[in-house]
Parts: sequence; C-alpha cells; structure tokens
Amino acid sequence: MRFRFLCIALAALGASSYSFGQTAYAVDGSDNLWSVNLATGASTLIGNDGAFLEGLALSPGGVLYGTDTGGNVYTINTTTAASTLLGNNGFGNEEGLDFAGSNLWASNFSSPTTLNELNTTTGLGTGFSVTSAITDGVARAMAFDPTDTFAFTLNDVAAGGQALWETTSAGVSTELGALTGVAGQTVAMKFDNNTGILWALGEGGQIYQINPLTGAATLTGSTGSQVWLDMAIAPAPEPVTMVALGAGVLALAARKRRK
Repeated sequence: MRFRFLCIALAALGASSYSFGQTAYAVDGSDNLWSVNLATGASTLIGNDGAFLEGLALSPGGVLYGTDTGGNVYTINTTTAASTLLGNNGFGNEEGLDFAGSNLWASNFSSPTTLNELNTTTGLGTGFSVTSAITDGVARAMAFDPTDTFAFTLNDVAAGGQALWETTSAGVSTELGALTGVAGQTVAMKFDNNTGILWALGEGGQIYQINPLTGAATLTGSTGSQVWLDMAIAPAPEPVTMVALGAGVLALAARKRRK
C-alpha cells in the first residue's frame, strides 16, 4: 500500500512540475511586492519594499533586483519585501530590467532606447551599452527572450498606444507590431523561460500573454485592481530532473519492498 501511494504522489509531482513557473514577483504603484499566480490571477502581498520600483528582475541565482525612478538599484528580499540599496546606476530612470544569463541589463527612460549593463554588486553602469534604432518613444518594459538573444521592449508611440520591439546586441531593432488587445498601458513584461510565453501585467490588474511575433495581446485573467509597474517570473523546477528523481526514489522503494 505504501509503495502504491508513493507512486501516485510522485506521478502527481511530475504532472505539476511546470505550474511553479507561472509564479511571478510583481511591484505595484504603492511600493508593494506581490507574489502572483499567472495561471489563476491569485495575488499575495509579500510586503512594502519602501521604494517606488519600476524595474524588476530575478537573477539565475534567485536574487531579486529592482530600479526606481531616480536610478537607484536595490536587491529585494522575496520573503519580507525589504529592499537594500546597492547604489545608483548613473543613467537615471530605468523602467525595464532583466537578466541575460548572469548579466543585469536595464532599458533607460529616454529616446532612443539604450540598454545599459549594471553591476550586480554596486548597481553602477559597467560601461557596456547598446543604443537601439527604435523610433518610438521611451521603453516602459524590457524582457530578454529565453535564448538571451533579443531584448524585447514595450515603447510608447507618439500617436498613442504602445509597440513591441526587439533589439539585438548590435543595436539592430525591429518593430514587431502595435500592442493590441490591451486596456490602458502595460509596463510589466517578462518571458517565462520554461515555456517561452511572454507575459504582461496591465495597469488595472490585467494578465496578458503577448505574441512575441506580432505584439497582439490576449487577456487571460486578472489579479484585481493593482497598478503593476514590473514583474519577474520565478523559474520552474526542471521536469526532467523531477522525473529522474522520482524514478530513483521508486527504484529504491521497489528494492526495499523485494527485500
């Protein structure tokens, strides 16, 4: 009976291993850090971070970083929301923030859009910058694709609305299309590297999936009425690793049962 129960439990663990990848950290307009389930819309307040953060990024090692309107760079405790000032980036307001591998990059709030690499210890710009050829206005959000090849930005358009752009490390930029299917402005956007889905949060609590080829957004849910300023998606456990772990445990259990 115990062996059968173990089999059922491990099967359930394997079936649900991807669900963890739909958890995001998000900051709102009231300096609060939340945990958001992108699949259900359930949002849990972690606490007040004490800074008006407009950029958010999670390192491969699980350290959460944020940037505020004055160019300050922080690390944020994902359990208490307490923020620790690292320093000033030297570029001013950076509203887009994401990691490409182990390197932290930010997109500045100016036109043309410039991507600046930041030191993860001091917050200061490292001197490595990429100036894009984006003709639209300021970048409100930035996310690297799962291969860390392209930086996707959401830029304001002079005529109104927003557009989705991609930029290479050489500064070559391509407009992918107008951001359609959204209500109001969207300034929180990140890829789920496990699934390749480009997620976004709206200024009215909306949850969107954005087509990274066209810019078309699909409303998939709502978190309530929060004004989201940025987000960072927590990685999921590797399914292959989970299956391998389960197989090993089952093998040991079977061996013990035979004895």
